[in-house]
Amino acid sequence: MRARIAADLPDVDVLDGVAEVIPLRDGEVDAVVVGETFHWFDPSVALTEIARVLRPGGGLAMLWNTSTWTIETTQWLRDFQRVVAHHKAEAGEYPSGQGRWRDEFEHSHEFEDLEHTEFSHTQIMSPRDLLARVASWSWIANLEETERQVVLDEVAALIEAQEEIAIPYRTDLYLTRRIRPD
Repeated sequence: MRARIAADLPDVDVLDGVAEVIPLRDGEVDAVVVGETFHWFDPSVALTEIARVLRPGGGLAMLWNTSTWTIETTQWLRDFQRVVAHHKAEAGEYPSGQGRWRDEFEHSHEFEDLEHTEFSHTQIMSPRDLLARVASWSWIANLEETERQVVLDEVAALIEAQEEIAIPYRTDLYLTRRIRPD
């Protein structure tokens, strides 16, 4: 992703870092936005590091998308789930998945209470774009190459007749601010 940003936006400084070690000075940023990744972080270390780089009163936004399609509205979804779901189950839980990342906020004295809101939207994509998305899922991308290709071939066969694919989503947005010192 960094390479793509650097290529598309050459005037933007792209830094090499991770949530637990952010290469910025204390209080350097007004906002941190985390899309689809906080569940991968070591939440106690990452939250401390995010607080360090945020100025007092600075905002933290975290987003997750959850597909809301059903087998009643998408005929091939049951077969799609048969092909991919067991790989996700075999990969195991994310380091702070199942909402465990929220626990750290309850113990933090650096941030205000989390606010939650959700939005619905639909993403329209080509079969090729959906296949690229499936290939990027960690539990698919990390398969042995032969097994990964079998999965992608099966998914491609399921969706090849589709002109476009509409995936309805719920986006969960969590917002908070770094507490200002009294």
